[in-house]
Amino acid sequence: MAHGLRPGPAGSSPAHTRRALPTSTRTHLTNWVAEHPALVAGLAPRGASLAPAVREGLRFGLRHQMLAIEQGCLKGTLARSRAGGELADLIKAASLIGRWTAKSENPSTVFALLGVRP
Repeated sequence: MAHGLRPGPAGSSPAHTRRALPTSTRTHLTNWVAEHPALVAGLAPRGASLAPAVREGLRFGLRHQMLAIEQGCLKGTLARSRAGGELADLIKAASLIGRWTAKSENPSTVFALLGVRP
């Protein structure tokens, strides 16, 4: 199992969750959450288990100028065209969640809907 993740509710692997995400933010987050309760139920524990790897990745990216902090925002410098396979899927999913969060007046609402604490 990748990164030591434990499976959540039936069918809620990280890859399954990414495939279930909509293609754009035209799908409202509240609607998506209501339609996918089993997937949302497994997000918090899976996310928490990734924290050490994410911290390490952030340090690596900042140290090697693949990530930058500009005006308080984290920016990636890796061209999307260079990413393929699972990495491209991860970037696409993270981008959607980021856009959903940006559209919300209160980002903590997004975290609460997804069952995670910032």
